[in-house]
Amino acid sequence: MAGIGFELRRLRDQNGLSGKAVSIGHGTAIAAGPWLATVLSMAAIQLLTPELDRAQAYAFRGLVVYSFMLSLVATAPIVYVATRQVADDVFTGRFEAVASRFAAAILACAGACIVVSIVVLGGLLGMSGTSLAVGIALTGLTGIVWPTLAFCGAVRDFEAITAGFALGLVAAVAGTVVAVQAGLPAPAQVAAYGIGIAVVAARLVATVLATFPHPVATWRRPLAALVRDARRFRLLALAGLVGTAALWADKWTVWASDEGARLENGIFYAPAYDSAMFVAYLAIVPALALFIIAVETTLLDRLRAFLASIREHGSLDEIDRRALALEVDVRASLVRILAMQTCLCAVAAILAPALVGFVGLHFSQVGILRLGLIAGLFQFLFFACGTILVFVERHGAFLALQVLFLVLQISLTRLTLVGDADYLGFGHLAACALSALAAVWVLDRSLARLTFLTFDAALSRGGGR
Repeated sequence: MAGIGFELRRLRDQNGLSGKAVSIGHGTAIAAGPWLATVLSMAAIQLLTPELDRAQAYAFRGLVVYSFMLSLVATAPIVYVATRQVADDVFTGRFEAVASRFAAAILACAGACIVVSIVVLGGLLGMSGTSLAVGIALTGLTGIVWPTLAFCGAVRDFEAITAGFALGLVAAVAGTVVAVQAGLPAPAQVAAYGIGIAVVAARLVATVLATFPHPVATWRRPLAALVRDARRFRLLALAGLVGTAALWADKWTVWASDEGARLENGIFYAPAYDSAMFVAYLAIVPALALFIIAVETTLLDRLRAFLASIREHGSLDEIDRRALALEVDVRASLVRILAMQTCLCAVAAILAPALVGFVGLHFSQVGILRLGLIAGLFQFLFFACGTILVFVERHGAFLALQVLFLVLQISLTRLTLVGDADYLGFGHLAACALSALAAVWVLDRSLARLTFLTFDAALSRGGGR
């Protein structure tokens, strides 16, 4: 995400609230653009199409959610490796290589999404006909958005990124509403929704190519480099796969239990659990946006200064001072954001009985919503600690934490499903809390030993020479 910091810093430091509000808005688009656009578009479609019967509504939402989910899981390892590639290119000034990396990442992500969607939708769920074709197409199209958004981290045109999601949201809502009013079936509604995804993808792709207008002579060489670097950064790639699977593991577990149900098109879902958790996730968007701003305007500067002191053969005292400055800023940023997020989650949890009707939930879902809000606080902390561990090259520790989160998500959710349905959501909360505490401990130890770990990693890569 090199290059973001300059523009976000300028917006953040502008006098008045407008500059800060705009910087938070752009940070939100970068941190949670696809997720936020999906949730808001679903809410808008539900509001604008009261005539849509429940069965068709669930079939439509289910196929969209599955496409979103499958594309995220399928592309995560590729996006992690490709992002690392482009970060190295930007750092070394090899800007002419970015466009080729981008083309390879898009091809790999789209291909992975198509294969995964065929296996899951067609093979495991037994979906067929138009529903399967539309599901595969939407998953592949959504798969293009994830690497494109990652590459947009090297672009300073945040107005274009934010506008792309805004235009896509409007197009998705408008296309779906027209399809519903025309009496078209759920697959056609999903296809109409895909117009919005195509708008987002086209706008973001255009933004990346306008910033890196170098010709792509061949896709074979960068694709081979992507495969080679996937082996080189295998811990990072595997962590991306496990981590994104962990995000959905509690839903998969609930879907497979007695609390789940199955639609005619083969999709499993749990309406009471899913809708409450998706709404609860919205509460952590402000924290994610503030964290992106903190990383790009402060923390990366500290990390670059630390690495520069090593590269320029600074004294051990100077290197340790810069490592300590990074550690202090990380802690200060996390404490500041967590304080804000704790207040926000507390207010939302208190007002949950009044909010459920406003967001289209039932009063019986108040308990799950409250648990999701509290879990979101810990999930943000887990995400933030993991992101910093990646920045300081602690890939093994990052992978271990993702595996822990996945195991806890499945096991603790299953444990709470053994009892009464009133405990639904406690497993997810416990998994997020325990994983976050583990992540804080690992990050604290890593930052305290950053100088040693950095030199040790360099010696390991150099074979001890």
